[in-house]
Amino acid sequence: MNEFLEGVGFSFKGSKLFYEDKTLECENEIIDVCLGKYGDGCGGGRIFILFASCLKVYDLESQNFMELRTDFKNAKSIHKKACDLFISVKGEDIIFNLSTMEQRTVELKEIS
Repeated sequence: MNEFLEGVGFSFKGSKLFYEDKTLECENEIIDVCLGKYGDGCGGGRIFILFASCLKVYDLESQNFMELRTDFKNAKSIHKKACDLFISVKGEDIIFNLSTMEQRTVELKEIS
């Protein structure tokens, strides 16, 4: 879990997200957070917030939340590259494409 992401300008603890001089109160405990950077594809200037089973996005310009998906079970972490969000759950990664709003699953296998 990322308690603080250096250089990004936000942190989170429990159900609170701290960004610059703002505190955003979320209804559930935050599992992980990632930032959509301008120019890297989709979702620039937005904060993607992962809860235990829900993915929401916070738009910094409009200051609004939007719920993207509610069917993630036991999600552990989130990472973004271009238009893809990578959501880790036990035994697999879910790749959620922001441009198509579709997801695919990649099964992870142990290397012995």
